[in-house]
Amino acid sequence: MYNETEAEDEDLVEKDNITFEPKLTGEILGEIILNMLISFSLNLTNCVGIGTDGCSVMVSTVRGAVTKIQSHAPNAIHCPCANHALNLAISMSSSIQTIKNCVGLMMEVISFFNLSFKRNFVLKTILNGNPRFISLCETRWVERHDSVMLFKSSLPYIVKALTFISNWQEYIEYFLYQVFYV
Repeated sequence: MYNETEAEDEDLVEKDNITFEPKLTGEILGEIILNMLISFSLNLTNCVGIGTDGCSVMVSTVRGAVTKIQSHAPNAIHCPCANHALNLAISMSSSIQTIKNCVGLMMEVISFFNLSFKRNFVLKTILNGNPRFISLCETRWVERHDSVMLFKSSLPYIVKALTFISNWQEYIEYFLYQVFYV
């Protein structure tokens, strides 16, 4: 559990760990949340919403954290997190073969440049100050989207860098090996 604070004059969000619990059941988690709300001097009757993912620890009607919180905050309504559901839906789209192929190719290209200082230097030089592409994040759809869009906008530079690299003698031999023996 963490606490987010925002400075009014800055766009800075600080996250501070508040507590760590080695074993979490829904009841224990609900109790921790209630204790934190009380320690912040919040009136639980003013609590009108509880946003969670859909895991059983949170939403179980018998022993879930939401049920525990609602026993002390009667006006609180459970609101499933739409962002979590969207993230799961996008992650599930990775089972579609064309998307798998596209993501696999992007990861290969990113690795190709990131695993060699010489190739990375060529790409940086050709990008000439334009943003570098970044690795695909497996869990955060927003970061994955940003990475895909950056990769897409970098395609002309990638092709130019690959064209330049393909003239290197060691890569001619490497590519011939890939074509004929792999």
